[in-house]
Amino acid sequence: MSQPSQVTAWLHGQAGERRVEMSGWVGQHPGDGGDQAHLVLAPTGHGGAAGMRQVAEALGLQQITGPPAPVPASLVHVLVEDDELALVLSEDQQLRRPLTEPEWTAAATARGTCVLTAGTDPLLGGPTGDDFDAWIRRTQRLRWGVLDVRTA
Repeated sequence: MSQPSQVTAWLHGQAGERRVEMSGWVGQHPGDGGDQAHLVLAPTGHGGAAGMRQVAEALGLQQITGPPAPVPASLVHVLVEDDELALVLSEDQQLRRPLTEPEWTAAATARGTCVLTAGTDPLLGGPTGDDFDAWIRRTQRLRWGVLDVRTA
C-alpha cells in the first residue's frame, strides 16, 4: 500500500465510508514550550489495525521511540483552507475535516508544522475523550511524524 490512491482507498473503504477518524488538539512543543498542533488518525472500529499500520508506513510515519521525525511533504502534508483542513497525499487524494478549533489553526500556521500520530486502535471520543490517555500511552501501537502545514 504505497501509492496515494491505495492509501485513500483503504481510508475511505469500498463503499466510500470513512474507515478512520481524524481529530486534533494543541499540545506543548517539547523544544520551546510553545503551542504545537497535533493530528490523530485512528480506525473507526476494531479490525483496522493492519490497514492503519500500512497507512502509517505509506505516509512515512515512524514508531514512537524518540522525537517525531519530519515527513517529506512529497509523501503527505496538511493544507489549511478557510474552515477546513486536508491531509494531502496527492492533489486528488485527500482526507478532509472541518476546522472548528481556532487555536489549532493558529498553532499549525504559526509553526508551519503539525505532529501526526496514527494508531491501530480506535480512539473513542477523540483526543478529549476518556480513553485518550490510555490510547496515547500504547506507543507500540502508534506511529508519528512531523508534517508541513501549508495554507491556501
